[in-house]
Amino acid sequence: MDALPRAVIRSEPADFVVVELPAYAPSGRGEHLYVTFRKTGRTTPDAVRDIARALDLDARSAGWAGMKDRHAVTTQTVSFLLPLGRDPAEALGLSLPGIEILEATRHDNRLKPGHLEGNRFQIRLRGLEAGAAEAVRARLEGLARTGVPNAFGPQRFGRDGDNPARALDWLAGRAPGPRDKNARRLLMSALQSWMFNRVVEARVADGTWATVLEGDVAKKHDSGGLFTVSAADLDDAVARATAGALSATGPMFGVKMRWPEGAPLALEERVLEQALGVTA
Repeated sequence: MDALPRAVIRSEPADFVVVELPAYAPSGRGEHLYVTFRKTGRTTPDAVRDIARALDLDARSAGWAGMKDRHAVTTQTVSFLLPLGRDPAEALGLSLPGIEILEATRHDNRLKPGHLEGNRFQIRLRGLEAGAAEAVRARLEGLARTGVPNAFGPQRFGRDGDNPARALDWLAGRAPGPRDKNARRLLMSALQSWMFNRVVEARVADGTWATVLEGDVAKKHDSGGLFTVSAADLDDAVARATAGALSATGPMFGVKMRWPEGAPLALEERVLEQALGVTA
């Protein structure tokens, strides 16, 4: 394989732009205020705390669909519990460092992790060799056809990359857990993501990451619907995966997780047991 062109990314926040794609629009009524904002050089929890403080709201009531990078320009929506007698427009007048409020609308329920359609990225490559842009474009077009292993990046695991280990120490009783609810959620999310990556690595190693296996919980890309791949529909599911119409899912371990069957189940159980130090 030819050597890939080299470039520098994220030399400044504007080189990495992320826009959250909401799963639904707020209804305009309800006790939760959906605030859409653009932040630069700020973490999501820091931005949420500043907005809550400026509105005299409890940051612990806040909900968001996903964390966004600090070293970037990112747009996302966060929900706050706002008394019905207050005007949502209060948020539009806020002036906060590194935060620009774009919209504020009421909705019926709290925003929860995963309540988004996806994210759109704009990434600037600096220092790219002359003439290399075509090679980059061709590679990206190829990836658009085949996809990529959808693993979580290092920013998911904390500044020092030790959040999964801290979560395991907490679960094992070797260290106390954080007192802050959002900090606890962050640690558990990092551990879930780390175990998800272990499953992805195993599927990459055995060459099954881009297809579906019997027993996989598959996701339809058009509707988001989930189904367990049976022996009877395996051939059709493999053909649809090859065409990019669906993908195998990986584990986000928790009480509400839908478990696969067969070989995918055995792999995910093995990853979970190894992470938690469970022995037969």
